Amino acid sequence: MKRTSCILLNKRTLLIPRIHAIPAHTAILGIGTDIVYLPRFAKIVEKHAPIEQSTAFRRMMSKFMHPIEISQLNQMLQSGCNSPSVVRYLAGVWATKEAIFKSLATQRLEEPLLPAQTIYTQVFYKANDQDGAPRIEIDSSIKCSHPEFARAYIAGTRLMLSIAHDEDYLVSFVCHVRQQADKNEVLKTSQPSS
Repeated sequence: MKRTSCILLNKRTLLIPRIHAIPAHTAILGIGTDIVYLPRFAKIVEKHAPIEQSTAFRRMMSKFMHPIEISQLNQMLQSGCNSPSVVRYLAGVWATKEAIFKSLATQRLEEPLLPAQTIYTQVFYKANDQDGAPRIEIDSSIKCSHPEFARAYIAGTRLMLSIAHDEDYLVSFVCHVRQQADKNEVLKTSQPSS
C-alpha cells in the first residue's frame, strides 16, 4: 500500500493528501463547478443508438468535445464499453468544460474570454493520468491560434480538476491557479551585487 504524506488544514483535524494540496506561493485565480444529471445523458445516448453510426450524435459531440476527447470516445465505443461508462464519460467531459469556463469567467482580465465553444473544442480537454485520476490538458496549438488568450489566461497557470459521481449525479470542480515566484528568490535576485 502506497503511503501518502498529509498536511493539516487550518489547524483542524481535516487532513488532505499533500499531492492534492495547492502548493505554497500559489494564487487562486478562479473556481468553477458543474453538476449534471446522468439520466439526461443516458437519454441522449439511447436516442441516438447506435451512437457510433449516428451523424446527429457526432455533430452534437463536436460542439463541446475536443478532437482528443472524441477520439477517446471512439476508442471506448470500438472496445465495446458499456453504456453507463459512455454516459459517465460524456457527462464528465461536459461538466468539466462547464467548470473550466466558469473558473475562467470569474477572472476580470483586460483580454476578453474566448467563446465557450472555442474553449470547449479547441483549448482544453479532459484526460486521465496513469492511475485514472482526471486532469485537464491544454492544447499546444492555443499559443499560435489565440496568443493573447494564452498569455492572459493560461501562461504560468494550471487547472486542477476533481470529479465525483454517485447514482444519478456527476459533479466536476475546477480550481484555476497561478504559480507565483518564491519570495526568497525574489529578494535574492533584487538585491544589488557588491
